[in-house]
Amino acid sequence: MHSATYLYGFTRLGPALPAGLRGVEGAPVRPIAIGGLAAVVGEVPSTSFQSGTVSDPTWLIPRVLEHERVIEAMRTAGPVMPVRFGSLFSTPTALEQWAAGNLGSIDEFLDRSADRDEWTFRLSVDLGCATEALAAVDPRWAAMVEALPRSPGARYLREKKLAESARSETIRRASAIAESVRVAARRLADERLLPLRKPDEAGVEPILNAAYLVARHEAGTLRRTVESTAEGLPCLRLESSGPWAPAHFCPTLAAPGR
Repeated sequence: MHSATYLYGFTRLGPALPAGLRGVEGAPVRPIAIGGLAAVVGEVPSTSFQSGTVSDPTWLIPRVLEHERVIEAMRTAGPVMPVRFGSLFSTPTALEQWAAGNLGSIDEFLDRSADRDEWTFRLSVDLGCATEALAAVDPRWAAMVEALPRSPGARYLREKKLAESARSETIRRASAIAESVRVAARRLADERLLPLRKPDEAGVEPILNAAYLVARHEAGTLRRTVESTAEGLPCLRLESSGPWAPAHFCPTLAAPGR
C-alpha cells in the first residue's frame, strides 16, 4: 500500500514531542529537520484521503480530532505553526522541497507566536427575550412594558409591535457592545475577525466571532476584559474558547503538494 507524508505543522528544533504520540490513522508522529525548523509529520495510507471518503462525517470527525490532538501536543513543546487538516505530500522529500521556499515566513511566525495562544470569543443575542432584557436595564422600556393594555386582544397587537422594536434595539445595542469588546481586546491582543456562525437555536442571532492572539500572561486579563465589556444586556451571550494553537494567524504559504 502506498503511503503519503501527512503534515501537522512546524515547530522549533529541540523541544521533544510526547513519547508515543500518534496522529491521523493512528500513525506515529515524528519531526523532520528542515533548515533549522522541524516539520511534524506522520505516514498515512494515500488512499485514505480520497474525495468520496473525506465528505463522510463519520470518517472525517475522528481524524480531525486526531489532527488537533497532535497540534495541541506540539503547542505544549514550544511555538507552533499548524497547517490545515489533510495536508499531504507524496514523500518527505516533496515536503522538504516545498517547505524550503517558505522557511522565512514560518520562522518569522514562530518568533511572533512564541508564548502566545489563540482565544476565540463569540457574541450572540437571544431575540426571544429582547423585550424583557431591555425592560430589566432601561426604565423607559420597563415603562412601555408596564403600559401595555390589560385586555388580551389589544395587548397582543401592542405587545407584538413592541417586541419587533425591542429586537431592533437589542441588535443595535448588542452591536455597540461587540464593537466595545473589539476595541478593548485589541489593546491586549492581535485580532482576526471570523465568519459569523448561525446558532442552531431559533431566535438567536450571531453578533461577533473573533480570534485573538494574546501573550499567555495576558490571557486572564483578556478574558476578564471581554467578559466585563460584554455585560449590560441580559440577552447577550458570550462564548469563549482557548487556549489554542494560533491557526487563524498563520501566514499564507505556497500551496502544499496535495
